Amino acid sequence: MVRIFSRQGKKIGILAVDPTSPFSGGAVLGDRIRMQEHTQDNNVFMRSLGTRGSHGGLSRSTAEVIKLYDAFGMDLIIIETVGVGQTELDIIDIADTVLVVLVPEAGDVVQTMKAGLMEIADIFVVNKADREGAGKLTRDIHSMVGEDYKNGAWQISVLNSVATNCEGVTQILDEIEKHREHLIKNGLMKEKQREKRREEFIHSIMDLFNDKIALELQSPEISELISKVKSGDADPYESAEEIFANSKFDLSVKKPKKGEVNT
Repeated sequence: MVRIFSRQGKKIGILAVDPTSPFSGGAVLGDRIRMQEHTQDNNVFMRSLGTRGSHGGLSRSTAEVIKLYDAFGMDLIIIETVGVGQTELDIIDIADTVLVVLVPEAGDVVQTMKAGLMEIADIFVVNKADREGAGKLTRDIHSMVGEDYKNGAWQISVLNSVATNCEGVTQILDEIEKHREHLIKNGLMKEKQREKRREEFIHSIMDLFNDKIALELQSPEISELISKVKSGDADPYESAEEIFANSKFDLSVKKPKKGEVNT
């Protein structure tokens, strides 16, 4: 996809999100190594991010990096998530068009349904379509997607590709453009932009909230209560309710005094 867009003279920003180890805190960030053919391409800029403990399949910095890409005039921004499941679905709050890429080895159709993928995909792509089982997977997805042309609804596409030979990629790009036109024609693009800003606002609140709680947990008073919970002398649920009932958490965001900086 990047190769074709670059040949069209478009600037592409790639954001690849990799899982961060809960033990070491590190991430492989190997996507740039696998895409070395684009390292000398002036139309392509790639950034890898670790999740850093963030849930939802993205990094906490994803929205900020997208804004930077947009500010630098990227015509297209491609976001690769760590992979999605029943909860890692934050991509729907950020992307205009969501592609779910599956392979014949991904498992049966029941597992696909359990993963929650049916609700987030605008386009399904069955890659490695030259392998055994690709046809069945495509038919199964078609049967689950069904058809819904009422009220101008987008008809979810199911496409096949063999990426190593660039087979089917042009059709995928055409479908992405069709989906974009559909969003604009039906006024859905502006609605998506409004929802993005709303979700960004909510996520910002939650991030500040979590950071504040993590800081307050280090206070001597809370540390003493944590010790009681660990020793079994206090009930964890009652202790949690006690903390908030007594307003022991100061969740206000204090403005820094002159010469001070909040970290």
